[in-house]
Amino acid sequence: MNPFLRGIMAIYNFLVGDMRILIGTLAALVIAGLVAGVSPIWAGPLLFVLLSLTLALSLRREIEP
Repeated sequence: MNPFLRGIMAIYNFLVGDMRILIGTLAALVIAGLVAGVSPIWAGPLLFVLLSLTLALSLRREIEP
């Protein structure tokens, strides 16, 4: 593998490490952004709930054998 790809993969593994976290966080930010346009008061709590679900699903994957 060339050094450029190794560097990109090292940065990805350091920052994210799991594709579920990356996709879940991206989806949570997009959904919260859309909700913020309609009801800004509920965007923060919704973002918190969605990120908590993302992390719980990722943790569940790590715990299961």
